[in-house]
Amino acid sequence: MAAATLRRDGATAWLDALETDRAHRGRGHGRALLARSRELAAEHGCDLLALGADVDDWPRDWYRRSGFTPVGTHLEAAAPRR
Repeated sequence: MAAATLRRDGATAWLDALETDRAHRGRGHGRALLARSRELAAEHGCDLLALGADVDDWPRDWYRRSGFTPVGTHLEAAAPRR
């Protein structure tokens, strides 16, 4: 139905790959998983829950409605080949 990976790095928890199967969307599974992720982050002493979301992908609006705030963009580069 829904799955996510929650990692901790110091006082920051990172939520990766929060997904709900299309057949189960709109039933509150993602919202419940997000709420539990917040609880687990707090239980482990994290004061920030962060996630990566594509600025052009539809979940960004759902994340905003769920209390997340955009804080910038993500840049990355491939390591040089030898």
